[in-house]
This record gives sequence, C-alpha cells and structure tokens, in this order.
Amino acid sequence: MPALLSTVSERLAPPTRHALLCALALAFAAPAAPARQQPLGWSLHEFGERLLAESAARGVERETTKDLRDHLAPLHERVRVGAFELWLPAKGVDATGAWSPARELRGSERLVVGLARLQALWLPRIEGSASANSAQLGTELERWAAQWRPGRKPANAEREAALHDALFEHLHGRPRADAAYPHIVCLAPSRAQLCAIAGAEVALRPNESQWISVSWLSHCREFIVPGALAVVSLVSVATDTPALEMRDELLGADTVLENLVHNASHLLSAARHTGAPRWWKESLAIYDTLRLVASEDSLCSGAGESSESSKLGALSQWMFVLSRHKSRYRGRGVEGFFVAELRRALRPEGFELLDLDTNRPALVVPTPHLGQEAEIPASVAKASATVRKAYAEHLRAYPVAFLSFLDRPAASGPSRLESISRELARLSAEERTRNVTLYRVVDTLTGRTLGESNSPTSDLEGEFLAWLAGR
Repeated sequence: MPALLSTVSERLAPPTRHALLCALALAFAAPAAPARQQPLGWSLHEFGERLLAESAARGVERETTKDLRDHLAPLHERVRVGAFELWLPAKGVDATGAWSPARELRGSERLVVGLARLQALWLPRIEGSASANSAQLGTELERWAAQWRPGRKPANAEREAALHDALFEHLHGRPRADAAYPHIVCLAPSRAQLCAIAGAEVALRPNESQWISVSWLSHCREFIVPGALAVVSLVSVATDTPALEMRDELLGADTVLENLVHNASHLLSAARHTGAPRWWKESLAIYDTLRLVASEDSLCSGAGESSESSKLGALSQWMFVLSRHKSRYRGRGVEGFFVAELRRALRPEGFELLDLDTNRPALVVPTPHLGQEAEIPASVAKASATVRKAYAEHLRAYPVAFLSFLDRPAASGPSRLESISRELARLSAEERTRNVTLYRVVDTLTGRTLGESNSPTSDLEGEFLAWLAGR
C-alpha cells in the first residue's frame, strides 16, 4: 500500500492473453465512433478536469479552494450520520467522460445503519465514553439509523442535529465548528467516477498526490484521500475484462457494506489512534467489519507494516485475487476472528504455513510477530510465491485474533482493547504528544512489552500465544 494511503484495494492479476486479444481487436476494429462516445481510458487528467468543471458550474472554483471535499460536495446528496456523512452521488460520470444525473441508489439504508453501528462500537474506545450518556448516544443513533429512509423528512430536525453534533464531539474529540467537515464516506457509482475523483485530487494537489497512479487505480475498489475522505465504489472490474478497460460489474450489497465499514473504521483510527502502527489500524478495520458484517474479504494485510523500519509492507505485493481463496484464513476461516484456524496452525516452534497451491505444510514461522522491529523471516523471503502469499494471509489473520483476545470482557471495567484505545485517543488529541506509540501505551497500562518475546508473563503477545495454545 502507498505510504500515505490506507486502502482496501482490489488488486487483480495483470492483464492476461485476453487483454492482448482485446488490444488486437481494437487495432483492427471498425472506424471509431464520435469522440464523445469513445472511451477515454484511465485518463486521470481528463476525468479530473471534467469533475472540476462540474463543480465550477455549481460555483466552486479551484482558485478559491484546493480542498477536494469542496468540489465533491455539490455533486452529492449529503446524509449526516453521527460523526460521519455518507455522500450519495447526485451526478455520475460514465466511461466516455460524460456527466449525467446518477441512478437511484438502492440499499443505502443498510449503509447508514452500518455507519451508525460502527460508531456505537467505537464509543467505548474513546476516553471518557464509558458513561451512560455515551452508551445512550450509541443506542439512539442506531435507533435513528434503523428508521432512516432516502428523502425522509426528520420528525424533529433540531433533536436529530443535536444527536449528530454529540456524536461528532465524542468521536472527533472536539465540538464541530460550523464549516468543519465530519468523516466522509463518498460512494462512487462507476470506476470512471473513481478515476474522476482521483484525477481531481491530482489536479488540486499535484505535489501531495504522488501515491495515485493509473496502474494502481485501475484495480481499485476504494481508497482514502489522507485527511479528507474515503471513496467507496459500488462496482468492480467486469469479469474477464482487462482492468484498464472501464467496464464495470456491480458489487454485491454485502461487499459494499464490508468495504464501507472497513474504510470508515480506518478514518476513525487515523484520527484517534495516530500513535498506532499500521498493522493495528488495518487489523482493527478487519475486526470491526467482522463484528458488524460477519464477513471480510479485503486484501488488507493485517500486519502490512508493523513499524516505520519494518519490511512487512512488501506483503501487499504477495496477495492476489486468484490466490486468496485458497487460504485457510478465508471463507469459513474468518469465523471466531480466525482463532480456530490459528490454533490449528500453531506448533511448538511457531505457526505452520500451508503452500497455497499444494495445501501441504511448507514451513513454520517463529513468533512473536508484532514487535516494533518485526521483519519478514529469511525463510519466508526465500520461499516460493505461494508460500509468501500464505505468510501474508497468516499475518492478515493473526493480529485480528490478537485484538479479539484483548477485547474479551474484563471482570470489571473496560476490556484491554478499550483501555489501550482510550489512551491512544487521549494522547492523539494532545498535539504536543508527538512521540506516543502503541508500544509505550501498552507498557504504561500493562507493564508489559509487546512483541518482544513469547513470555506470557512479561509480554502481551506472549500471553496471547499462551492463550491460543490453551496454556
């Protein structure tokens, strides 16, 4: 994943022989249709400029604001959901670059409910939110979401606004200023719209948008513009179609909901867990999605990067669509937050990896995995591609199970996950606290290290391993 981006991208295999045949067919095709009807391809510049022209026609000029949200706002219907807004497309762009009124979106009610339930899940993770008042807020937001329908007029507009304001203050850590944007999840009805949104960001902030590339974007189902919003697509690449062709296939309603919850969780952790490593935020997003949707099939690696000095970011290169379904940690393997499958893989010396092609034991990787200086074992780095993918799948599942272990109910008071989360949120709100890390928080709260040894008495990961082993 790009260093500046938290994303759950659908990375497909490179264009195959089918792509070459398509290219040859186009080369000898009949004369081209008029320019307006000819697909433009993944032209970030062209699509981005057309989006900015659409927003300019509604009074938003790039000379006035470089904030992408300002340019997207007039092209969407904005639904306020607590500390979030769900942006439903009012205008859509097709593969020719033409804009028109967007089709009515079905199933938006489930998405609103998903955002509400996620916030209710996060309230106990924010410092001071264990009060009866915050619990009541979560319940009231979920009740409101269950009754929401498109175009519905609020029965009590003032009360609803007060509810959303209260959620904003709890989850953002400050009252909402009049012009402040909340967390935004913006739905894209086509891959052309993904291209237009990304292209507009490049046009507005060329020096800050180097993570955007056509090769990455053409495989993408969603992305996060740092500090701004999450863009979630309602479509994916059409089956048996080269990724660079803008031919879409509708995603299932459950998949869209998974992607929305996952990315919304990223927005919350990015704001309130600034001292946490990437593996924590990625795994929390997977954990939240499993709790709320009971399924999760993203390509995020749970330990995609455990520290600034780690090399685990390379794992994302080893995860491909055609291989992931062979993993023991997909399908039914997600049940119980991967715990059962991890217990089956646990050996005295570490975890057994199964070659994804042969389904046979390949090697055993030692623990711990989550230390601040964790690196890819040499045995994995030298292994075949299918074994490396199996390791990436293992490290996607492992920290999610670890979070579920921390989130077990305590005898009294918050779970350890909630305690750690509250402290991270408190320190993240203090701008002077630049050097806070998850590892220091764990040491302060528990008196233990994290990922430095397998000792169940002195290391938190060591205790988790002993729990997995049933000791």
